[in-house]
Amino acid sequence: MQLEHAMATLAERDGDVGALTCISSKDLSGTCRFLLVAELCVKHGRPEHGLAWAERGITESGQSIGQRLLDFCIDAYLRCSEFDKADAYAWRRFEMRPTLDELFRWHPIDAAEVARDRGLCKRVAGSKRRNPTCLTTCYKNSPSKRET
Repeated sequence: MQLEHAMATLAERDGDVGALTCISSKDLSGTCRFLLVAELCVKHGRPEHGLAWAERGITESGQSIGQRLLDFCIDAYLRCSEFDKADAYAWRRFEMRPTLDELFRWHPIDAAEVARDRGLCKRVAGSKRRNPTCLTTCYKNSPSKRET
């Protein structure tokens, strides 16, 4: 680990993003390592490479998808206005943790419309934290809608 840190420090000092990515990607033992490489790419002005690393981490993680990797992909796709892809990743995250809070977490995505389209009103309305009679009512009262 010390050798990796020393090599990364030298590569960063030299501004060699390719070498820095190569050094950081030697150990891809967990989703957090893919996220580390992805964030490193974004930090050094290569957001498209960062997104590729995050998606690779999601693909290679199998069933144990890191939620932070999903967050990274959602944010990246929202920044480049690819809302369908952002929605797909937000949906995967919601399926991992199906709560109303999770559904409303992503303000740019119309949560009530997505839930209606996918027929989840009954499932989501039974949330332990909120017990609305209708998802639409809950959506109207969500923090993102109160501000507008």
